[in-house]
Amino acid sequence: MYNLQRVIKTQDTKNIPVQNKYNSPDGWEMEYLTFPGLTKTGCVRHLFTTRTGGTSSGIFESLNLSFTRGDDRDCVLQNYDRVAEVLGVTRDRIVCSDQTHTTNIRIVTKEDAGKGIDRQRDYADIDGLVTNEKGLALATFYADCVPLYFVDPVREVIGLAHSGWRGTVAGMGKRWWSGCMRHLAVIRQISMRRSDHPSVRNAMRSAVMWQKNFKKHLQG
Repeated sequence: MYNLQRVIKTQDTKNIPVQNKYNSPDGWEMEYLTFPGLTKTGCVRHLFTTRTGGTSSGIFESLNLSFTRGDDRDCVLQNYDRVAEVLGVTRDRIVCSDQTHTTNIRIVTKEDAGKGIDRQRDYADIDGLVTNEKGLALATFYADCVPLYFVDPVREVIGLAHSGWRGTVAGMGKRWWSGCMRHLAVIRQISMRRSDHPSVRNAMRSAVMWQKNFKKHLQG
């Protein structure tokens, strides 16, 4: 496993992503990362995958989650099965983005379950996802872009956003929040008091540190 304490030079250790290892009853292992602030809420399961723990081989070794790079589709599906197992859901409950460096956000409902994996997406150019549907898992994808994790533990709303340099310049984080405030009824009720959003702040700070200091490890 990567030693994040050596990679990320900061005294703000409470916001460093935590390394985890899942040991499956079937004998495989998966290393993944979590944000302490989101874990502390107690209302959401989350993870950021690494390259380990999958079934793909060769240049895709091993936890490849892309269907568009030439990997064997069955291997990719098995990889999603493993991620779903770690999250405590099934593959058909995952909803994937369709990232093209936009600031477009989709309100995810139960009708979207499985889209991007077992079902064809009927949407395009979506870099942000939000839902208040329990039992759904949102999936976005990153190389060296910033992953934004959003959680409101009071209203039990979750979201993800992919923010590359284009999205960052265009204000993806602000657009995600204001857009969801307009379009999702449950989020319109969220108080905007600073004390209501520690998890959002913690995850975003961790993401920025990650982008600056962890790029070579995500690539290697």
